[in-house]
Amino acid sequence: MKFGRQFREMHADVAIFVFDTYTLFNTVLNNPKVFPQTAGYKNTTNFCEAYSNGTPSMTSFNASCGLPVNEYFWFNALHPTYPMHNATAEQIWSLFEKVPPGGNQISQEFGQFISEIVKWKC
Repeated sequence: MKFGRQFREMHADVAIFVFDTYTLFNTVLNNPKVFPQTAGYKNTTNFCEAYSNGTPSMTSFNASCGLPVNEYFWFNALHPTYPMHNATAEQIWSLFEKVPPGGNQISQEFGQFISEIVKWKC
C-alpha cells in the first residue's frame, strides 16, 4: 500500500487499484458456484499432473485425470485454471468500471482487451 500511495503522489493522473486475490481465491475454493466462470469446478483441492504443463484447449480432457482441465481449480501446484483467471479478470474489470467519466480513463484498446478476456467461457 505504501508503494501505491507514493506512486499516486508522483502520478496524480493515474488511477490505482488494489485487488485482493487472496479473498477471491478463498471465496471460490469454499464455494465454486459463487461465480458463473467457476461454477463447473468439481475439484478444488488437487491438480492433475497430466495438465500441469499446459493443455491444447481450455476444456482438454485426459482420461488419467478423470475430469477435464476446466473442472479443476488448480492447474499445477501454483497456478489456477482458466475459469479462475476469467473470474479474476471480471472482478478486476469491475474496478475499471468504477472510474468516473472524464477522470483517469483507461485506453479504449485496453478496455476492449479486458472485455474479450471476460467474455471467454470455459
